[in-house]
Amino acid sequence: MMRVHRLAPLTGLALLMAGAALAQTAPPRDARNASFWQRVDLPPADRMLPPKDWYKPLAPLASQPGPFLPAAQPGKTTVPAQALDEAAQYVQASNGQALIVIHKGVVQAERYFGGTDASTQFSSHSFAKTLAAASLGAAVTDGKIASVDLPASRWLPEWRGDAREAITLRQLLTMSGGFRTAPSTDPASRYMQLHYGSDVEEIVRTAPLAYPPGTDFAYDNENLQALGLVIERATGTPYLDYVGQRLWKPLGASGAELLMDREGGRAMPYCCAWSVPRDWARVGQMLLDGGTWRGQRILSEAFVQEMRKPSAANASFGFQLALGSAWLEPRLYRASAAQKASLVPALAPDLFYLSGAGGLQLALIPSEQLLILRVGKPSPAWRDQALPNLLYAALHPERHADWGWLYDWRMANRPDPRSPSLLDLDQPQQWPAERVAGGAATPLPRRVSACLNDTTLAPALAEIQRVKSYSFLVWRDGAVEYEYYASGFGPDTRAEPASMHKSVLGLLVGQAIADGAIPSLQTPVSRWLKEWAGDPRGAITVEQMLQMASGLAPLHFDLTPGSAYSRALYGADSTAVPLAATLADAPGSRFNYASGISQLLGLIIERATGKRYADYLSKRLWQPLGAQDAYVTLDHPGGLARTSSALFARPEDWVRLGLLFVQQGRVDGRQVVDARWVKAMATPSPANPNYGYQLWIASPHAPQRAYNSATKATVPAKAPFLASDMVLFDGSGAQRVYASPAENLVIVRLGAGTFDWDDSLVPNLVTTVARQCRDAR
Repeated sequence: MMRVHRLAPLTGLALLMAGAALAQTAPPRDARNASFWQRVDLPPADRMLPPKDWYKPLAPLASQPGPFLPAAQPGKTTVPAQALDEAAQYVQASNGQALIVIHKGVVQAERYFGGTDASTQFSSHSFAKTLAAASLGAAVTDGKIASVDLPASRWLPEWRGDAREAITLRQLLTMSGGFRTAPSTDPASRYMQLHYGSDVEEIVRTAPLAYPPGTDFAYDNENLQALGLVIERATGTPYLDYVGQRLWKPLGASGAELLMDREGGRAMPYCCAWSVPRDWARVGQMLLDGGTWRGQRILSEAFVQEMRKPSAANASFGFQLALGSAWLEPRLYRASAAQKASLVPALAPDLFYLSGAGGLQLALIPSEQLLILRVGKPSPAWRDQALPNLLYAALHPERHADWGWLYDWRMANRPDPRSPSLLDLDQPQQWPAERVAGGAATPLPRRVSACLNDTTLAPALAEIQRVKSYSFLVWRDGAVEYEYYASGFGPDTRAEPASMHKSVLGLLVGQAIADGAIPSLQTPVSRWLKEWAGDPRGAITVEQMLQMASGLAPLHFDLTPGSAYSRALYGADSTAVPLAATLADAPGSRFNYASGISQLLGLIIERATGKRYADYLSKRLWQPLGAQDAYVTLDHPGGLARTSSALFARPEDWVRLGLLFVQQGRVDGRQVVDARWVKAMATPSPANPNYGYQLWIASPHAPQRAYNSATKATVPAKAPFLASDMVLFDGSGAQRVYASPAENLVIVRLGAGTFDWDDSLVPNLVTTVARQCRDAR
């Protein structure tokens, strides 16, 4: 297991050196220290991620751009396409900017986010440490250094005559050289002079020991500054030039720049090479291939093997490489744990990786010849093992990645901690998602109307704008007659519809019945929910679940971390909580609306049809509708769709769904959904006259429409609906589709969550104008 940090007792000269470090003073403000004071006087807003123009001076590495690796043809990747999509979603959701996946020497995916592309340079941060280790390996390969077990003082005479004399190159490579520098922002501190300093040679000369070399692990950059100076003196070549000639040019890498201590000075090997993502993929592939690139030997195979061996001081660390197989505890840096680096073991026993600030990761799995590069910025979503485990499990279906940490992530990143709904646009907590493929969509007809316009709909529009709606559409008599989008939103904006997805689920259950996958509404759910076999809950029928009259006890609204409600909503297993629900009433006897019921219906669809929910939804509903691509979010990668909410679709496609109820299941004259099923969905259930099959019914008038016996939440409708046959898709925060066959009318509202929505106000205002239009003809 990883050693904990301890401060070993120091004696003699080492103790004097430690004391001397405390007495350091800031360097003078003269020309030699201009770079130091430039960095100190202009601190970046984010000290961990300064912009490139802060890194001054930079000097170019020698380069000779060459061909990259071949790319897999579309549809012919050796890593499953779904896993690649999920990996890209995770990278994007965790503030990532680039993802490159290479399997057996072939690029499987290369994707960029946030306005970046293949030419965008980024700071490598601590990837540069591995570059320094590889450069020392080149010196070993070249015979310039005979062994990593030689004392560094052979090239650093400054260290002779004191406790540092015995420090070996191996100890510097494994962060066990005896250095531990306390963080500080004081210009006089050792920490600031180490990282911002203008004289690497002076930094190395005065490096103070904190513990006996080789006895402990401390991730400290003193080790790297010393390694860089050793390489220069052993090879007789400046570090910058040696790295360029021995690594960068042979790899065919493009132009890169290294941070220098000062103009005309030395490179600082601990950090911050500015380069493009592909060039780090070259470095990774060279390590995977035992030190070769495209058949050319760059490092000896023996040295590459040494790089991956656990070190004596830290079983999770090799030669400036993190070793995933032993990376089970929070990673230890100087004297504190890193933030939630790894919570689960690596699935691949031979995983190792380069790691840099902000979640930069170049993960390598030799047994699979798999390389995964993630470039980006910090995110609370980042976990060291997430990408390697996801893609390794995709190659080994018998293995399952542990996604339990997703619950903590989602709880921590809710857009509104007071709300159970995920009402923002494509927020990170929605990850992962699965595509619902659309068809050859043609836009719905539009009509410029003198009847429905800004003037006639002004009262309705005022309400729509008051509640910060993203989109508002009115379809009437064959065409979209009114269309509103808030600033920054448009026809292609896919917003979180919350529980409006439940009504889509109801339509899909009807399709499964039509296909014979579900024999009848009276079939007991234990036919598919084997977890309830021999249990009274197994006798609940499909119809009772559709009507929210299952008899299962509803959950009390409680977003306290760890509560059943929050785990059901945000957990990595969306069916665990509803499957554990107890019977509180006789099935069919009482209405209790619950999202868990819809999650179980989604599970039933998958088990009954043998198809992924997204695929079945695409084939049986989305493509026949003529809708464009939509996305369902999953509880975990490869898991179950969140069938109670989170169906990201375009506003116009919600109109298409509403039209199924206006046109009795027909689309352009084709019967897409059986008219009898559409009618059944809109038929009041015995337990609630305002609810059918996953669908709300406007009449009879319910001044305060209630959800279940466990919550006091209601939705007011101050007046009866003018369209007595109106049905509605209801999503938390006033996400709505209203549809009336008699009025030949569909209304869609999507937007920010609001909880003072009058359910009948907008539809009645629109209905009044629509009737006036009809009467005027």
